[in-house]
Amino acid sequence: TGKSYHALSAAKNLGARLGVVVPKSGVPGWERMAELAGVELAFVANIEKLKTGKQEVIRRRSDGHWRVKVPDDTILVFDEAQGYCGSHSENGLILATAPKPTLMLSATLCRTPLRMRGVMHQLDLVPWDRWYSWALGQGCLPKPLRFTEDPAEGERVMHRLHEQLFPKHGVRVRISDLPPGAFPENFVRVVLLPVKAPKEADRHLAALLESAKLDTNPGAAHQAAELQLLPALFELIEQDLDAGFKPVVFCSFRATLARLLEEFPGWASIYGGQTDREEQRLRLQNGDAAGIGVMIQAGGITCDLHDLGTGPRSSYILPNFRADQVVQGMGR
Repeated sequence: TGKSYHALSAAKNLGARLGVVVPKSGVPGWERMAELAGVELAFVANIEKLKTGKQEVIRRRSDGHWRVKVPDDTILVFDEAQGYCGSHSENGLILATAPKPTLMLSATLCRTPLRMRGVMHQLDLVPWDRWYSWALGQGCLPKPLRFTEDPAEGERVMHRLHEQLFPKHGVRVRISDLPPGAFPENFVRVVLLPVKAPKEADRHLAALLESAKLDTNPGAAHQAAELQLLPALFELIEQDLDAGFKPVVFCSFRATLARLLEEFPGWASIYGGQTDREEQRLRLQNGDAAGIGVMIQAGGITCDLHDLGTGPRSSYILPNFRADQVVQGMGR
């Protein structure tokens, strides 16, 4: 049911190869899935590597714009396409001007029309230079251009756009569309964790928030709050381990991850900039690690952590201020 498997199945049915643009962390997963599906990958690489021009896929033209070219037998795929939705970004323009048809895969493509410029141009629905006027007709306000602040109106606009895109221009699979038992059961709940000396913690956080107004350390309060939750979280994790679960913990700060690994030595971990990310992921998947700590910015996307027979998963997401990262983390 995954979007990557849909793309591979389509390629196999068409007898085509895939050329995949994906965050660097997702390269091993695509290589593994393509081998299982029996589909040839013309290339699989992150956008930064492709923009160097060494693979002749993406090259900068003499006029400063980008040219995207793939062989005739190759379908181009932009995985985690929400990363190419900036209305004035180079990556957004690369997506817009890529050969058609191009597959755009995402579970969290956009929340407002302001993030749809490249997508709509790629689908031949809105010319690049008419995007501003189109946005004004989609509930956006001018000077500066911004989406409506009325939640009800915003929901109506996004619903109309959804009807415009699906099913004519895209495929969206919901769990409710699948037969019973085709998708793993998942139970999501919000848990309020107690902290030690809450009044003292409140005073500390208030002081950090006040200093953040001066832009001295805007993330300090968030990090302090995350660390405050750990003692209670550790008790829940111990209960899960005793019950046979393999916990997955998503956090936003390296200090939180370090404290987690100190409490549970031998756990796997995923964080930005590491060189053994796939090996760490496989330690959990193969049953060699009792759990895994994940920086949500690094492992919230293109990271399969589901049960392959080594034990049911429990997942704890210490929320941040990025709704898309939290939603992505819930799908790992």
